[in-house]
Formats: sequence, structure tokens, C-alpha cells
Amino acid sequence: EIVSKASSELDSVTGQLIASKQKCEVLRTDMEERQSRYAAELQVLDNELQEARLPQKAAELAAKTEIQVQAITERDILSEQLVSARQERGLLRSQLAEQQRGQQAARAATSLELASM
Repeated sequence: EIVSKASSELDSVTGQLIASKQKCEVLRTDMEERQSRYAAELQVLDNELQEARLPQKAAELAAKTEIQVQAITERDILSEQLVSARQERGLLRSQLAEQQRGQQAARAATSLELASM
């Protein structure tokens, strides 16, 4: 019973670890894609700023720059989420290792009980 419970908990933590790892990958890929898009947009904005001569054009570029600032902020938030997800994954790995040690101890105790009978 102890081994069964430990095995069930181990399966649960393993599933959480896999989900966390997948979440990290999705966040990392999303962040990389956005960062690439933002870098391209920033280059376009920089080029347009160099060419801007009319006040109206300058105002349009200021609005685009504000969008870029928001995009950078969003990228920073995604970076923080990625770090958090990696920390969560590390915690789940620790829990998994602890549960595996517990399961091994439970097996050893069961073996000792059976041996003493």
C-alpha cells in the first residue's frame, strides 16, 4: 500500500514536471519569436525615425515607439514567467527526487518486513 501510494505520488509529480517543462519550452519559444519580431520592428522604427521630417510623421513614430515600449515590457514579463516556470520545474524535480527516495525507503521497509516474517 505504501509503495502503491508512493508510486502514485511519483507519477503525479512526474506528470507535473513534464507539464512544467513543456510550459517552459512554450514560453521560451514564444519569447524568442516575439523578441525577433520586436527587433525587426525596432529596426524599422529606427529607420523611419531617421527619415522623419514632418511633425505628423514624428507623432506617428512616437505612437509606434510607445507600442515598441509595450512590446519590450511584455517581453520582460514573459522572461519573468520563463524564469518562474524554470524555478517551478526545479522544485518539482526536487520533489520528485524526494518522493523517489521515499519510495525506495518504503520498498526497503516492506522488504525488511517480509524478510522478518
